[in-house]
Amino acid sequence: MEKLRRSWNDEKKTFFKMAEEETHGKKKRFENSNFVSLLNLRQCAGLELSKELIGCAVSIHHRLAQKDKLTIQDLYGEKLMLMAVENWRYVHPLLKILPVDWGVCHFLWTLHSPNPSPLVEQFLKAVKQATA
Repeated sequence: MEKLRRSWNDEKKTFFKMAEEETHGKKKRFENSNFVSLLNLRQCAGLELSKELIGCAVSIHHRLAQKDKLTIQDLYGEKLMLMAVENWRYVHPLLKILPVDWGVCHFLWTLHSPNPSPLVEQFLKAVKQATA
């Protein structure tokens, strides 16, 4: 287990070093291009299925539930906020999903071989059509 943990930590360091080099050392939010770097690092290919803005889920009784949209300043001093996407709005009747103006996205990808088999190619073509 320790060996696996060390391997993952080394991989994360390599990935974030590559991401920093791509952004010329500037602090930048995690972006799609950085994920492509991870694909290259892992020597695989990927197909983006969706990209959704990450917001927060709050109890319908929470003081922030009265708002339609949150700012980062609204989150100051909060002890626990659940990160959520708009598609989860019906996950529980006592939760309200609120967008946050931070511009952070959740990317959903399917990973596959850079040289997929004909069956996987067929699957990827069907997914592209379904998500277009």
